[in-house]
Amino acid sequence: MRRAVVGGLVAVVLVAACRAGVPSSTLTPTARAAVTAPASQATLLATATATATPIPTPTPLPTPTPTPTARPFATGTEGALAFVHTYEDYLIAGLYRKAWTMLGPGWQAYLGTMSTYTAERTAYMRSAGKRYTAEANPPNTKSLTDWLNSADYSSSIDMTNAVLVKVSWNALWYDNAGWEMWIVNPVPGGWELYEVR
Repeated sequence: MRRAVVGGLVAVVLVAACRAGVPSSTLTPTARAAVTAPASQATLLATATATATPIPTPTPLPTPTPTPTARPFATGTEGALAFVHTYEDYLIAGLYRKAWTMLGPGWQAYLGTMSTYTAERTAYMRSAGKRYTAEANPPNTKSLTDWLNSADYSSSIDMTNAVLVKVSWNALWYDNAGWEMWIVNPVPGGWELYEVR
């Protein structure tokens, strides 16, 4: 194969020399034979020259990972119940900081600090267990106004759209401390919780 490439190069040089005005009498018969080299040699020479400098393939850029966005809770009774379930499930999982952020600012102020809240909830959850039921607007209960009973944060409650949710802990069904009453207050972009019992 190397001979074929060399033969092709000789042929190219001779052709160039002939075109430059060199008398044809200086050409030897073997040189003319080289000029009539098969087309495959010329193709091989052109291919070898063309592939001598490979073109680098660009590296594809990584696809950015989309940032997850928080899914807002639904409005109305359905959203209020879902919000309370999320709160109680955080407590069951021991995620007290997340549960704390779901409380309304007025209720947080009433409770004091997050460490006080965490200590109280940890003790309560030890006896409450992991099973509960939640009921929106339970029958035979006081009105929202009566539950608020002039609480310091009552002015921040949306009296028209807030939902009462009763949570009963199965392990404490016999105990008066085994149930809670929540005001689930709608705020721009979500809900906030106030415990009224």
